[in-house]
Amino acid sequence: MTSLNDILLQRIHDKCLNKNKYWDCVSYNIDLLPYSITTKKKIMLNYIKKYLGINAFISGLLSKSIFNCIYSSENETECYMKMYNRIEDLPQLLPDEILIKIHKTIRILLTEKINDIKNLCINGNNIACEILNNELIL
Repeated sequence: MTSLNDILLQRIHDKCLNKNKYWDCVSYNIDLLPYSITTKKKIMLNYIKKYLGINAFISGLLSKSIFNCIYSSENETECYMKMYNRIEDLPQLLPDEILIKIHKTIRILLTEKINDIKNLCINGNNIACEILNNELIL
């Protein structure tokens, strides 16, 4: 039997799938639901997990922003410092768990070089391993 949550997620997915601003559509439709902000954030997290996966979602956001910094006319380090405030296509209602991962990833980019990130991964830092595995800075 399908749960109400699964039905909600499927309807939002069907409604937003071919929209130009996909994540704006998803956020907007979740925000319309008659629930508390905490519940809406849980629904957003469930949506991301079901239709994309947390790591793929974060990798996509950061890859686009990092690419823009690498090919920007401004200083690459300064671009990374500004990145958190202007990550493109960042939907509203993101749970703290995802925002914290994004923030930690950007901090690693700002403070560590590739060899340091490799060492962090070897020493068990999952965020550093995700950066390497998803080739975000190679």
